[in-house]
Amino acid sequence: MPSVSRDLRLFGLDLGALWAALRRPWESASGWPIVSWLAPDQPVRVVRADAPDAFWQGARGRLAQPPADVPSTVAVALPQAMVLQRTVVLPSAAASEAAHALGLQVQGWNPFPAQDLVWAWRRRTTASGAIEADVALASRRQVASHLERLGTRLDGAAVPEVWVGPDDGPPIVLPGYGEGRRAAAARRHWRLCCALLALAVLLAALLALTPSLQLWLRQAQATHAHAELAAQARPVLARREALVQTQEALAAAAKLLEHRIDPLRVLDVLTQALPDGTAVQSLRLQGEVVTVSGTTGDAASLMQGLGRQTGLRNVRAPAAATRQPGAAFESFTVSFQLDPAAFAVVSRGGPAPAAPATVDGGSR
Repeated sequence: MPSVSRDLRLFGLDLGALWAALRRPWESASGWPIVSWLAPDQPVRVVRADAPDAFWQGARGRLAQPPADVPSTVAVALPQAMVLQRTVVLPSAAASEAAHALGLQVQGWNPFPAQDLVWAWRRRTTASGAIEADVALASRRQVASHLERLGTRLDGAAVPEVWVGPDDGPPIVLPGYGEGRRAAAARRHWRLCCALLALAVLLAALLALTPSLQLWLRQAQATHAHAELAAQARPVLARREALVQTQEALAAAAKLLEHRIDPLRVLDVLTQALPDGTAVQSLRLQGEVVTVSGTTGDAASLMQGLGRQTGLRNVRAPAAATRQPGAAFESFTVSFQLDPAAFAVVSRGGPAPAAPATVDGGSR
């Protein structure tokens, strides 16, 4: 049958030793002032065979006066004649390790049968950090007989606690009797303290986070309100954008109309400016530049007449006028530039076509 190993290791690390090392600094926490102040302070009535009852209350020790309420916890103090006590000094170690070492020594000290032995120890820490252990050994049969003799003074307590040496510092509590009830009450007390401490930490964290949470909620509300406002304003913004685009298109159209030359006015001016007998064979209007080709009786007089017209400038002949032998007319080509202010389109007509306007043929 395969054996089950109790050696807990992870990647070669002894988890039991690790847990013991982590617990060791906290084993002395019970002596801290804050922990002693929070420790359960349940009073105990101590019944002694050769003396009146005494009263013990947690860190306060033995009480000079009995408490106002009768303690519900009863402990029996064993006489020194029934107890074998030893004091042992151990090096600093965990509580479990110290208890194991003491258990080995108790086996050598034990004068009672193994099944009849009951023992416990009390830990004290020296200035050098060593452990000073007060060990108490007793016989279970003798303890039972002692409890029977004190039965009338126990006031019906089911199983009292059994103490050793309550007059010299904290008592040594022998296990296996009524100490479980007080230990359970102490555990409930510490659970309540831990719960209250966790609640206090939670409340402190909430108080610290409240300003940040308020700012976050305000930012979320502002973002939501901005999204709603944007959704409500989206149709208005769309109409505004369409209006702006329309205005820009109208402005562009107006700019085009400002520089568009009216061909009819150009023809009207040329009709009045050209002398009689002049035949226009080609007229090209490209932007503000007009090129006229044809025949006339005197090309020089024609250019002089065009130069005197208002709104015409830069009148020139790209090519010299020519006359065929025996012909009565000269062939000419004249170009000039129009003033947009004088020949601009006045009506609301559409923009001029991109291609230049050309008029061929015709005569006066």
